[in-house]
Amino acid sequence: MKNISVKNYFTLTTIITLQLFILSFMPVFAENSETQSVSAASAAGDAQQPAEAVAAEIKTGAAAVTAAAITSEEVLQKVEDRYVGKTSKAAMKMILIDSTSGEKERSLTIYRQKIDNANLNNFQHFHSPSDMMNTTFLINEKDGSQEKFIYLPSFKKIRKIVSKDNNVRYVSSDFSYEDLDNFHAADYICEKLKEEKLDGEDVYIVECNKKSPDSQYSKFIFKISKEKELPLVALLHDKKSGSLIKQIENKKLKKVKNIWTPFEVEIKDVKNSSATKLVLEKIEYDLNLSADTFTQRNMEK
Repeated sequence: MKNISVKNYFTLTTIITLQLFILSFMPVFAENSETQSVSAASAAGDAQQPAEAVAAEIKTGAAAVTAAAITSEEVLQKVEDRYVGKTSKAAMKMILIDSTSGEKERSLTIYRQKIDNANLNNFQHFHSPSDMMNTTFLINEKDGSQEKFIYLPSFKKIRKIVSKDNNVRYVSSDFSYEDLDNFHAADYICEKLKEEKLDGEDVYIVECNKKSPDSQYSKFIFKISKEKELPLVALLHDKKSGSLIKQIENKKLKKVKNIWTPFEVEIKDVKNSSATKLVLEKIEYDLNLSADTFTQRNMEK
């Protein structure tokens, strides 16, 4: 298998991997003891203060304390815990866009299963074009231990993906094997949480890096929608240069069975001026899937 061409590798993301969400706020109130020792004159003046103004001050102070109490690590844990259905089946198109705006299109089906945070499965099956037909990709994670496999019909053999393949690109796309990893909050070390607006929407800014020395990235910046509870943008920085090399965006968000779902995911390679789009055509949540779906045996069918 050492002679497999990179362009034959299958690609896609879970950046279903990258579905993130935020903590719920719980009001925290603090009492200022100094207000109890004011002079009689001050107390008389305070007595004239409108009740609405006092309530507003209390609310503002509580919000400030609440925001300060939320950490990046807690936000990422909520990301991992987010309910996205026990299973799903998605029909998708993958569109590869080169630096001259030329396009190539592929079709595939993605099956996903989440038993709990430490037990997840993902199976992807390409249908077209002819040179990609029946290429399959499998991720099995049991008790927190993850394995990835790819099957290329032309070689009639299943190949296991290892950490040295992290930066390998698939089928001339802009995704790498590392981009397909299941998301776990404990894999990251984070900076202090920030907040801002993105296109008028309130977002959390989570800046972090992976604990694993095998990562090809030096820094991740996630911009997470507070309302939709998933990332609108993810910025990935190169481990060697520290510069931005990839940008991932979740677009055309719609609710399906009360789950915010991106109907388009776009990844841009900043250095090569190329891009890959994953366009969702149909998705079904909480299906009864065969136990054989997420097996190596199913890869060769």
